[in-house]
Amino acid sequence: MLNVARKNEVVVGFVEASKRWAGCLGVFVLSILLTGCGIDVQKEGTQDVAIEARGLGSVSANFLQAQPYQELLIEISAVSGRAPSQVALSHLETFLESKLNKPRGVHIVVNEPIPATGRERHSIEQIRELERQHRKYYSNDSLLTVFYLFPDGFSVDDEIGLESRLTLAVAHQATSVVVFADALRLRAVTAEQDSPDTLLTYQLLEKFALTHEFGHLLGLVNLGLPMVDGHLHSGEIYSGGPAVPHHHCHNPRCLMYYRIDEDTLVERLGNVEVPDLDDFCMNDLRAAGGR
Repeated sequence: MLNVARKNEVVVGFVEASKRWAGCLGVFVLSILLTGCGIDVQKEGTQDVAIEARGLGSVSANFLQAQPYQELLIEISAVSGRAPSQVALSHLETFLESKLNKPRGVHIVVNEPIPATGRERHSIEQIRELERQHRKYYSNDSLLTVFYLFPDGFSVDDEIGLESRLTLAVAHQATSVVVFADALRLRAVTAEQDSPDTLLTYQLLEKFALTHEFGHLLGLVNLGLPMVDGHLHSGEIYSGGPAVPHHHCHNPRCLMYYRIDEDTLVERLGNVEVPDLDDFCMNDLRAAGGR
């Protein structure tokens, strides 16, 4: 899960199974495919829900390896005004193509806007009901699919105030992610108000959320994907909070670190960017069949 807990900092934390968002983590997603691309997908009504119903990180090898799933399709359903930007999707596409072995490629289908719910807060049960209503594509013998939902409103667990703690995104099942775009936008506005010269822009937060959360779908860190070398962060998630396992990397310059702020951003080709996976995380992916 992606949370905000401090000024100019995004904190990402694992939610224990005993909590309301049981089995959940952070969030986000893929490449662009417009209608009519000719990909062979199963439509709703003939789906095999075995993979879709599995727990987070349980199909990491299926994402990484070329067989049996030669192709990856990301389906995006968003309320009007909440869909991810082309910049963020291109960033995610590049990220995934550099790490997954998919001979037939990585693609994204962006559905027509879905109706707003009118709810201010969503529980995980409500999010899953929305997925059942709007998901159209499911995995088949050679195609693996992921569903990203961008609803209106916030998480039921959010604390919106001066010291906001906002859930930006949650990967809540093996192929399911929800992104709270309203929370993402509020966090970016807050960062700019706190510091007009902040480097922590909406675009960077969006890129971070999309790629970080897909990292959790891949089983990082130690979330269904075995570690080659120990690199699980074991410190506190929130200032003053207890030390708990939360499935993030110990390297502040890794995408899978538990937070992002101006100190964790990197310079790449003259531009300020979110970090990529470090060598520890990459070794985990490669050991399981990644590129």
